[in-house]
Amino acid sequence: MKRIIILGKGYIGNYLFNFLNKIQESAVIHISKKDVNYENPEIFKQYLLQQKELSNPAYSSLWVINCTGFTGTPNVDGCEDHKEQCYYYNVTVPLYLTKVCNQLDVPILHIGSGCVYSGYETIYEETDPADFGVDCFYSSTYSKSKHTFEILSEHLKRYIFRIRIPFNGVYEPKNYLYKLLKYDQLISKQNSITCVDDLLVLIWKFINRYNIPFGIYNAVNPGSLDGQEVVQMLKDHNVSNPNWKFVSIKEANFRVQRSNCILSTKKLKGYGLELPPIHVSMERAIKEFASEVQSLK
Repeated sequence: MKRIIILGKGYIGNYLFNFLNKIQESAVIHISKKDVNYENPEIFKQYLLQQKELSNPAYSSLWVINCTGFTGTPNVDGCEDHKEQCYYYNVTVPLYLTKVCNQLDVPILHIGSGCVYSGYETIYEETDPADFGVDCFYSSTYSKSKHTFEILSEHLKRYIFRIRIPFNGVYEPKNYLYKLLKYDQLISKQNSITCVDDLLVLIWKFINRYNIPFGIYNAVNPGSLDGQEVVQMLKDHNVSNPNWKFVSIKEANFRVQRSNCILSTKKLKGYGLELPPIHVSMERAIKEFASEVQSLK
């Protein structure tokens, strides 16, 4: 059995806790910084030492899954007003966490972001240099922070799951489908995206494998979708916004440029851990989302 510590009670952290808590082969602890001040490496170290003692001999191993981070409100534009916070929570704190875990020989998995790339000249693999990160003048503070952590943690033992545009079938503000429904002006670009339900299954399978090296993994569903495709799928299930209007990026008037790209899933596939095709997962999620929307009317 595994003892799993989930850090962060946000969108991904909450769903991951609910999912893993149903699995009998694990004991799951879900904490926020209010529960344990893991921003302080000494406090976090003492906490982990206590958990390690509890892990033996009843549990085979202890894992930390870091679902914390700063994404901005209501979107990444919000990071521009809080650059220091964004850097602190997306770079400094994850570095503290990783170093402590390395000292105590506890594996740590970070939920990262694939928004360190932008463009369609290639399908980006994990080994490709970031072109929308810290050394890109036009990239957002959010993208810069995510890339910075990848660079500064290269010498450490850590796993990073790069997710993009997470969605599921639940009517909640962090869900991509919810955002699409609530926004009047939409843009349409092909993108890799991540079904949260599939991500949860992937995490469980991943931490139960023992032959996977530390590093970065693109945790997105194979394939890509654009905004117009998803909107049409929503309409097909009687979910729509009468004010929807597709506009150009210039017309959208974003404060900062957005990452638009397609990520390769070959690396995870090589370990037999590929997520389901994106169109299959999106269709399933939209059916669930549509049902929730109809129940609210």
